[in-house]
Amino acid sequence: MLNLQNVLREDAAKKLLSREELLSNAPEQYDGYFQVPGTLG
Repeated sequence: MLNLQNVLREDAAKKLLSREELLSNAPEQYDGYFQVPGTLG
């Protein structure tokens, strides 16, 4: 058998950005969401 070890790091909680902070960098937004060009016909 192979002597393997788990090489993944432990999960750690981090401070997340608020919706307003995330959308402040968006080129376009609508009703609290990112607005992107349509991709279907």
